[in-house]
Amino acid sequence: MLPEGEVGGDPDRVCPLLGYACPPATLAGHTGTVRSVAFLAAPNDAALASGGSDSLVLVWDLAASAVAVRLEGHTSPVLCVQTTAAQPDLVCSLSADGWVYTWDRRSGAQAWQRKVCPFNKVSGKPSCLAVNDKLDMAIGYSDGKVQLSQFRADSHPGSYFSHHKAEVRSASFDPTGDWLLTGSFDGAIGTVNVKKKRLAALWKEHTDKVVQATFVPYTTGIVSCGVDRVVKLWSPRHHRSKNPEHNQTDPGGKHWDPISRLKRTSKDASIFNASM
Repeated sequence: MLPEGEVGGDPDRVCPLLGYACPPATLAGHTGTVRSVAFLAAPNDAALASGGSDSLVLVWDLAASAVAVRLEGHTSPVLCVQTTAAQPDLVCSLSADGWVYTWDRRSGAQAWQRKVCPFNKVSGKPSCLAVNDKLDMAIGYSDGKVQLSQFRADSHPGSYFSHHKAEVRSASFDPTGDWLLTGSFDGAIGTVNVKKKRLAALWKEHTDKVVQATFVPYTTGIVSCGVDRVVKLWSPRHHRSKNPEHNQTDPGGKHWDPISRLKRTSKDASIFNASM
């Protein structure tokens, strides 16, 4: 099982691991800024993947606090690494030159590779990556575009969304893989229905850039944070409506609109603000 705790990337080229079930550790191996980290969901295997501006993807053995596998192949900074529970031995990585690699961490070899950022569809550079258990892939771009496609569908560019007006800094799928959440420097977060390939909802409650937005594990909640020094925890409002559509708890409806602040609570309060 994975150790309980937290891990973070840092410009000092190390990954500090702060655990409650294990002593704190510092994982030093990158020679550039560590841009992204992700736990691998393999059973009975404490492992972590990290990507950095040194173009390396490293897989760490957390029990030994040492590099287990070096994944070399990118020729530009690695912006994001992602893992999936369905295929725990795969590591996906996105680099600044628009290449997405999927690695088999057991052999250290590339399983697939794909060039994204088609210039006839987007004018910006890739900025973030999300992958779900079905290997649906979402790429955010600096021009506000979001690309949604199947990783292995090389001949099909997928669907494109333009609901953001500035760089998309964050993308994540919910545990079912049916919903995509995006966060942008325009201060908004949006949800996309993956099956229907359409934008479901867009909310702008932050007063400055959103730098991360993700689904809360095992719940229907959403958490977002931004340059406005506020963390917002979103949850569905439970309307007493005669219209069944208003009583759903999926992320695709207006019932997710925040209506209260930390110091103002009510029965159907839908957001908690934590000012930093």
